[in-house]
Amino acid sequence: MGARGLTNTELHRELDAANALFDVALVHSVRDTAVAALKGAEVLGDAALRGRALLLLARYDTEVGRFRRAIHAAQGAVQMFQRAGDLAAEATALSLLARANGCIGRDDEAVEAAMLSVRLGELLPEGPAQVHRLHELGMAYLWGHGYSNADAVLRRADAVAQACGCATDRLMPRVSLAWLEIARMFKQRYFSGAIPGAMPGLGLLWARVQACLEALAEHPAHGAPVGRQAAALALAAGCARAMTLCWSGDPLQAEAQLLIVTDRLQTDGSVPLVRFYAQWVRAELAWAQGDTRAAHAEAMTLIEWADEREFEPMATVAHSLLIQLFESQGRFDLALEEERRYRRRELRIQEDNLDTRDRVVQAHLEVRTSRHDLRLLAERSRELERLSYEDPLTAIANRRCFEERLAALLGRERREPGQVPVACLALIDLDDFKAVNDTYTHSAGDEVLRSVAQAIRSAVREADLPARFGGDEFVVLFPHATVETAQQICDRIRALLAGLRWDHLSPQLRVGASIGIAQVEPGDTAVTLLQRSDASMFRAKPRPLSAAA
Repeated sequence: MGARGLTNTELHRELDAANALFDVALVHSVRDTAVAALKGAEVLGDAALRGRALLLLARYDTEVGRFRRAIHAAQGAVQMFQRAGDLAAEATALSLLARANGCIGRDDEAVEAAMLSVRLGELLPEGPAQVHRLHELGMAYLWGHGYSNADAVLRRADAVAQACGCATDRLMPRVSLAWLEIARMFKQRYFSGAIPGAMPGLGLLWARVQACLEALAEHPAHGAPVGRQAAALALAAGCARAMTLCWSGDPLQAEAQLLIVTDRLQTDGSVPLVRFYAQWVRAELAWAQGDTRAAHAEAMTLIEWADEREFEPMATVAHSLLIQLFESQGRFDLALEEERRYRRRELRIQEDNLDTRDRVVQAHLEVRTSRHDLRLLAERSRELERLSYEDPLTAIANRRCFEERLAALLGRERREPGQVPVACLALIDLDDFKAVNDTYTHSAGDEVLRSVAQAIRSAVREADLPARFGGDEFVVLFPHATVETAQQICDRIRALLAGLRWDHLSPQLRVGASIGIAQVEPGDTAVTLLQRSDASMFRAKPRPLSAAA
């Protein structure tokens, strides 16, 4: 007998009822039910029941913005479902784990968990659950600024949803596709120069907003969505329409649309993501109407909310918006200071990622001895190993592989005090790479990244480790090299990159790189070594003439 003397069957029924209730409203008693079921599962020794209780806890904590607690619960749910041999439930838990990781800026871990969730889902019958798995992978790419990958995955989710999803499932990827286009255009504006008000090239965004409206019309009760998730999606679609109207040069209509959303938000506190969307629209509206002081205040509010919830994607948006706002006013000193704050935040996230890496690796690579299908286990383990150590785009080592090799290198000093390894680290950042994607398409950008990776690989020594650190950043770990040796190899990398040609894309296309080198010093950690490399690379970056002035 479990908690309060309930049987296994009774506890499963309570979880069924709690999940059904949670789908309708954010009821706080749901967490109490999950905690009670978890205690009962531990008494009964039921892995599947324990996994279900942990999954409900993870859902609840994600919805209320307790993302770190949600990650812990979701990781536990994954392990319980692995033990119980429930592939479908494991895929669901991985998908939720991806969402929580993405919210606190752990982009690599979010993509990894979501990708594994999708791969597991491919072993199951296709249906609405696959829409959710694909959607979370698309959102993980979106929050990590992998817009090309996000677009492909979300469009695939949309296709599956139209074939087999319910009305809510059909709306979900379409709303995210609209916000993906908003995020892409916002980033494009960041790199092309801040221009308040009307924004060019809104055709695709308008089409995606219209697709949202069409999906909304499929809901019962004349388009009034039923259920908590459907209500949140409807409000998110309204925010997307308000942003599109704002960027189309129609702030009055945008304000009216935003008012509809905010009125509904006042009666429903269970949609935190929509509140972030609405706040972003407020900042854009204030800027479009020429009220830069109000725009600054709204952006600062967005940062405060993001800090309270640890919702890093929206903190990134707010910092970028402030930089654009300052640049549009010619206040380049404030823009540079805001960019420094933005970089410091990124370094804090990197440090957090490094601190939690060991636990995440252990959670994903734990031996699944309770599997009955050993062949499936072997196939999944090989796939997970490949995902863990190789970057799928460039075919060189990925960030995880680099971090493990760096940790092993720095660990020598702790094992043998006073024996500091003669080693260096180079951080390589492609200059103005965003312009390549914007001018020549993301497919061309991917081709450039592959060519750059191969050039770096060909320039280094056999013992060196070139890896893709993320986006357009690469690293090279030189385990046996002085600064002089590392500098010579980096000069060779620069020369090879300068000689690359993409005439089939454009004869004018060239890609340069800023490289920062740091030598390992006594007491170094991965974080301190990366910080010095990043600072060196940042100093090497070419400065805009306006900022230099």
